[in-house]
Amino acid sequence: MKERAAVIGRVECYRTTKSAAFVRGIAHDGDPEDPVAHVAGVFMTIGRDPRQGKVPIGKDAASSAGTGDE
Repeated sequence: MKERAAVIGRVECYRTTKSAAFVRGIAHDGDPEDPVAHVAGVFMTIGRDPRQGKVPIGKDAASSAGTGDE
């Protein structure tokens, strides 16, 4: 990879379930056949906050949902 080269990324969501989305992708500097990085991840959804027993709603939803660090 050349110094100061642009990096182009492409990601696809290749599978979804009721509670998760599976993604994968690559980053390259001009040639997709010669990637400089790969990525894979899983994003999960939670229908309700299990600590509160309800789905947070309204403008305070993010703060009432917590971070999981408590």
